[in-house]
Amino acid sequence: MQEFYATDVLNATIPRGGAITSREIAINNTFSNLVEMEAGGDDLSTSNANVEAIWSDNYRVVRMAEDLIENAPQVNLSAGTQSGIIATARVFKALSLGNIALAFEQAPTTTDLSGSAPFEPRQEVLQEATTLLNDALSTLNNTAPSEDFASGILSVSVSGNASPVEGLRNTIHAYRARFNLLAGNDQAAIDAANQVDPAVQVTFSYNDQSQNPYWQELVQSGDLALRDSLGSNLIEPGDARIDFFTDPSDATSTPNGLGIEAPDGFFTTASTPAPLFVPDEMTLIRAEAMLNQDAPLSEVESAIDSVRTDLGPSPFGIEAGLPPYSETGRPMTEASLQTEILRQRRAELYLQGLALADSRRLGPEVSDRDNPSFSERARNFYPYPDQESRNNPNTPENPDF
Repeated sequence: MQEFYATDVLNATIPRGGAITSREIAINNTFSNLVEMEAGGDDLSTSNANVEAIWSDNYRVVRMAEDLIENAPQVNLSAGTQSGIIATARVFKALSLGNIALAFEQAPTTTDLSGSAPFEPRQEVLQEATTLLNDALSTLNNTAPSEDFASGILSVSVSGNASPVEGLRNTIHAYRARFNLLAGNDQAAIDAANQVDPAVQVTFSYNDQSQNPYWQELVQSGDLALRDSLGSNLIEPGDARIDFFTDPSDATSTPNGLGIEAPDGFFTTASTPAPLFVPDEMTLIRAEAMLNQDAPLSEVESAIDSVRTDLGPSPFGIEAGLPPYSETGRPMTEASLQTEILRQRRAELYLQGLALADSRRLGPEVSDRDNPSFSERARNFYPYPDQESRNNPNTPENPDF
C-alpha cells in the first residue's frame, strides 16, 4: 500500500494529472491522452487514461487500506504492531481520499465490491479524510506502535533524530491542517498546523526498483517538462525557489511550444526522496485561515513575510529570498493578500498536488472554459471516468468545467 501510493498514485495524481491541469507541468509528447489533458475544457474526454488513473489508483489504495483496517485485528499481532498498521492504513486512505476530493466534484468515501458506492460532495470526502486522520492519531495515542512496526513496516523516512512514528504523527497533523483548510474549517486548520514540528522532515524514499515518479516522467521518459516560472505569471523574478526546483533551459515543449526548464530539487534522480509535505505549508495555512477569520491584515502579512523573506537554512532548502510584502507596492487589502497567499503557495508548494485546488479557491475564474489558455487552469474538476460511470449507477453527471 505504501509503495504503491508513493510511486503509482503520486505519478498519476500529480505529474500526469493535476500538475498538467494547473499548468505547473507541460506535456512534451503528442500522445492523445496527454494532448487532451493539456487542452482541458471540453477536449478532455471521459475515456482519458490519465483521468482514469487518478481515480482507479487512489481507490486501489482506499481498498487496500480498508482491507488492512478490517482484517488486521483478526491476525495474531502484538497490540503495538496492530495499532501501527491500522493507523497507517487510515492515513493512506485519508491521503487518497484527499487526492480524489481535490480532483473530482463528488466521490465515494468507501469502496463497494458490488460497484454501487454512493457519491458524496467533495467537502464530505474531505471531512471523511479528516476523520480518518483524527482516528489514526487516536489509535497511536491509545496504543503505542511497536518497534517491529516502526523499523520493519512503516516506510516513510524521517530527518534527524526523530523516530519514524514521530514522522507519522507529524504527517497526520500536517494533513489534518491541509484538509481542514480545504474543507473550510479554519480554526481546526490553525490548531493542527500549530502541532506540526517543522524540524521533522518526512519523505518517501526511492531506489532503482521503486523509482521517484517525478524523475520517471521528467527525466526518464521526458513525456513531461517543468514550465517556465513554475507555470505561473504570479511568480516574481528573483524568487530563489525557481532555481531550487528548475535548471534554466531555452527549450520549448512539444506540441504546444511552451517554455520549459530542466528539473532540479526533488526530481533529479530515480532515488531522490520526495517530501510528504513542506513545513512552510503550515505557515501559509495559518495565513489563509487567519484571513478567512478576519484577523488583522498585519498579522496575515507577517505570516506571509516569514515565507517571502526566508533566506534559510530551511527544511529541504526551499527559500524564497524575496523582500517583504510592504516593499512590493501591492495594496494592503484582503483581496491582494489572498492573491499573495496564492503566489506563495504556488512557489513554496510546487508539485505538492495542491495548485489546481489553490487556483480554484484563491484565483480568478477561467476566461474561456471551452478553450482555456495555457496560463489558466485547464479544468476546475475532472469528468468521471467511463469505467466508473459504466459500472456504478450512482455516478453523477460530469461537471461543466
